[in-house]
Amino acid sequence: MPFPLPLRPLPAPRETVLSFLSRFATMNAAEMSDFSIDLGHQIRRFLDLETAALDCLAEAAGLEPAIRDELASWTGVPAGDVRMAFRGEAFVSRALRNPVMRGCPLCLQEDAQATPGHPERLMAMRGDWLLRSVNLCCHHHHPLVPLWEVAKPAERFDSVARLRDLAPRIMAGAFDRPCSAPTDYDLWLDMRLETGEDPTWLAGHGVYAVTTICALFGMALLQHRSPEASIGDRREAEAQAAGFAVLSQGETAFRQALRDLARSSGGTQIAPRQTFGKLYVALDDYLTDAAFDPFRTMLRDCILETWPVAAGERVLGEVLPARRLHNPRTASVGGSCIASVFWWYLRSFLSVLSSVRPVCVVVFHWP
Repeated sequence: MPFPLPLRPLPAPRETVLSFLSRFATMNAAEMSDFSIDLGHQIRRFLDLETAALDCLAEAAGLEPAIRDELASWTGVPAGDVRMAFRGEAFVSRALRNPVMRGCPLCLQEDAQATPGHPERLMAMRGDWLLRSVNLCCHHHHPLVPLWEVAKPAERFDSVARLRDLAPRIMAGAFDRPCSAPTDYDLWLDMRLETGEDPTWLAGHGVYAVTTICALFGMALLQHRSPEASIGDRREAEAQAAGFAVLSQGETAFRQALRDLARSSGGTQIAPRQTFGKLYVALDDYLTDAAFDPFRTMLRDCILETWPVAAGERVLGEVLPARRLHNPRTASVGGSCIASVFWWYLRSFLSVLSSVRPVCVVVFHWP
């Protein structure tokens, strides 16, 4: 087979390798899996973005090395240990690989306008749609919507085969949803992925860690403000925006927001895990991921200056060598006075207790 082939597509901005391969195959009247064999490699090697397969694809399509690398960077290259390199950043694979394929229907409609008879041939799947922390197309201000769900990667990423049936509905507006202005979070993430530029304090932190913390901390904030609110796509976007609004201001703002959230806890909702919800759980789960270390340290500092953690207890991966704080109950256990008398003493003589907070919430240093 002589290269480059005469029938070959032009890569769309942000298009993935597999979307390009699927469109390339269709232009040559072939299925993606068969076409990959014609190019000299099994489809699995393209799914894994092996260098030899990418080089062959670039030669067949007449792509310059820079264009080939751009396609790969918007796809996610396996980097071992369930990791992927995506736009120069490290992500866990599940952040980019999911049976549900999403997209912006307005982008796909725009792609198809040049060839109305075969719209699926021009509809390109963008790489940013793969990233689960992206929820909005910043070009059209349209939310990303589920397009199809397929378990097998070879079938899932054969986008033309999937779009062939969906294209009429996409062109008819069946997937259109109300548009909304992008939030600061949306714009920040879009620019960070496109150019790598970041004018905020977050420039020194990885995108995966930041987007995870934004979503989980934002959810904790929203849960505190309105505990009965439902959780859905819109709620997730609101959480990302709320978390980013704090984190983008810098470390001092984030630390203060953690303190405010901790000190607002009352009644039975007082344990760190209850107060911070999935943020606490995630930072406890990602103990071996150094990208989360700065955020873990800040949350741990907040916990140790707010709650009476006992010596020997493990907090986010570190064992506390000595108790820093007491509350009336823990102090009375170590002393001679009973809890009720001790609590009366504190309320009488310490002005900080004038708000009459629950016993288990008030903490203090005690020898």
